[in-house]
Amino acid sequence: HVMGLGLSATKRLDLQLIGRTGRQGDPGYSRLYRSLEEELVLKFAGGWGDGLSERLGSGVEWGESITKRLAETVVEECQRKQEGQHYEELKRGIEYDRVLEVQRTTFYRDREQVLEADAGRLKMFVLKLAREEISELGTAWLEGENEVGGQEGTAGLVEATTALFGFKIASELQLFLGSRKEVSEDAIKKWLLAKLEQVMEQAGLGLRKVNLSENIRDTLLKTLDGEWVEYLTPLEELRHGIFLRVYGGQEPLREYQREAWHLWAEFQVKSQKKILENITVFCK
Repeated sequence: HVMGLGLSATKRLDLQLIGRTGRQGDPGYSRLYRSLEEELVLKFAGGWGDGLSERLGSGVEWGESITKRLAETVVEECQRKQEGQHYEELKRGIEYDRVLEVQRTTFYRDREQVLEADAGRLKMFVLKLAREEISELGTAWLEGENEVGGQEGTAGLVEATTALFGFKIASELQLFLGSRKEVSEDAIKKWLLAKLEQVMEQAGLGLRKVNLSENIRDTLLKTLDGEWVEYLTPLEELRHGIFLRVYGGQEPLREYQREAWHLWAEFQVKSQKKILENITVFCK
């Protein structure tokens, strides 16, 4: 025998409770006791629910139950609305999860490529990152199309090169710039890329090629994993706090998607810089 007290959030829970009666063929019965002043009824009954208990309970003595079908209909309708609300919340939660799922798939796809790459592909991967970073260095510190942008721009370029590729390459870059009156931006980019490739080749002469490629692979994986873990923290904080945007008249989901992809772009840039820093330190 089962007696249910209170109003369940969904009809499914009531049916599960009723299903506990008469187990294994034994006779049994169930009775559910609800109140029309339950929080769920007050939440979804709306304005027409004011005084609902008085209208349905007219002619019923104190302590007697209200067995009118209208009361059951009201309860079921409130449960149906609650189920619909839960369903919408679940769908919205999936939309939030989809952003991270796409990013996670992209990250682990790139990580798998690093795991399976041979020595030649690893080298090409590092040089591709270097080419992108060198292009950004030139854009940030060089002015004009055909010449170095003055002493300040040259000093900034050398300083940025030191932070990214190390002192050795930066010092040689300074000598390269000082030996020429005018150097095009494209020539500087080509020189930096060739110098980095030369440094990697020299590191390969000191170690066996297999050891060099495995050390580069290990450096790539450790850097990617470390940056990924750091990236997940602000993304999780963003999701927990994004719902407050509704008070500013903003759509939380749209704002989350926009800022999450902005964080993703920053993560990729930061990861590339960190990879190059670690690789060049290793190749010194």
